[in-house]
Amino acid sequence: MGTVQITSWDGGILQVSVPMDPPLRQVNSYILPDGEGGITVIDPGPHSAETEQAWQQVLQELNLVWTQIREVVVTHHHPDHYGLAGWMQERSGCLVRMTERAHAEASWMWGAGPPAGLDKGIDGRGPAVGEASGNLPKYAEGSSGADAGIDAGIWSNLGLSFSGSDAASCGSGYGYDEAADGGTDCGYAGAAGKESEGGYAGAAGRENEGGYAGLVGKESKDRFAGAAGRLPGINEVLPRFFASHGMPEHLASEIRGHLESFLPQVTPQPGVTYLHPEAPLRMGGRDWLPLITGGHAPGHVSLYHAASGQLICGDAVLPQISPNVSLLPGSDPQPLLTFLEGLRCLRSYPVSMAFPGHREPFSGFTARVDSLLRHHEERLQQAEALLAAGPLSGFAVCEALFRGRVTSVHQLRFAMSEALAHLAELVRQERAVLTESSSGILFAAAPLPG
Repeated sequence: MGTVQITSWDGGILQVSVPMDPPLRQVNSYILPDGEGGITVIDPGPHSAETEQAWQQVLQELNLVWTQIREVVVTHHHPDHYGLAGWMQERSGCLVRMTERAHAEASWMWGAGPPAGLDKGIDGRGPAVGEASGNLPKYAEGSSGADAGIDAGIWSNLGLSFSGSDAASCGSGYGYDEAADGGTDCGYAGAAGKESEGGYAGAAGRENEGGYAGLVGKESKDRFAGAAGRLPGINEVLPRFFASHGMPEHLASEIRGHLESFLPQVTPQPGVTYLHPEAPLRMGGRDWLPLITGGHAPGHVSLYHAASGQLICGDAVLPQISPNVSLLPGSDPQPLLTFLEGLRCLRSYPVSMAFPGHREPFSGFTARVDSLLRHHEERLQQAEALLAAGPLSGFAVCEALFRGRVTSVHQLRFAMSEALAHLAELVRQERAVLTESSSGILFAAAPLPG
């Protein structure tokens, strides 16, 4: 491999371009020296022989040793951000910080199975996340308006369990190019103040009636059951979830192996210390405000320094790339709503320079957020127009929305999950309806009023 690129920015921030697989090819890690011989690393990248070598080069070039890494902060659980955290912790003894919600998602996606609380939801037997003890935070009882009153049956039919409405959520790289105070407003509901307006709101309202409605539809309690009563993991559940939404079996069957291919990129997994939205994080000799959003990844944290206006935003907002927003079983049942509310929350902060997870740091943050908001409304309109011609499966909508741009199973997973996220939002807005038949789950245009 060639020399790793390190770029210096105002405030002592060092940008490290860490290699990763196509289509993105690189992820930004950030180093914040504390002025006392230690450093914080944000999003170290995926685990591979190439990235191990890259970090050896970085430390050598900066005249650092492993023990000078005091903390690793992970913005979200995806492998290209989280993957090296455990490996780096083994070598340095550092703390690894991420949100509790993000860690629960990592356990679901990259662990042996769902974490405490999620396990009760796999077959529809258990409580909502907000009622569970164990790995997951208890969210406050609050609502996010009309969305908190969604009939649990809709999400049961979608094949989803309930994790609260993640109402201020964000994104990760899709890989397609496009032609002050009150910092807890984006955080978890119920810690204080306005958090319940934009945070993880869905622990109350009618969602609780269904609790974890489960990865099943009304007609079959065991559609997604594991062998011999064993709770299924995401690698088993996701292919069947996609198949229930019309994906042909020969394509759905490729999803499991694709997901399993990520395990080496996140092994070993770290011991985690949780970030809290009400507590500023000291990094690089400065206090940073955690802004917790979701949509792309539940529990995603951005880090804001008010005096400079600098925002380390992970994959919450990306330049040139529209962050992927995925509907996944066992996760946020309203990811697009969560993502859009998260964008509006982040937009409320004066940002002079944004430091994203991919591509280059950029100014013009407000304009970029506005562009992403328009992009998703346009995609909702496109999906709605497709349904006007007649009922369609989620896979049929995916094919129409992303025709010609899906060339790998990796892109297929993102495209299918994003199409379903938009369809779920159309259902929530009563612009579409969901029906079940012997042939599977279909979406149709909502009937005209009157």
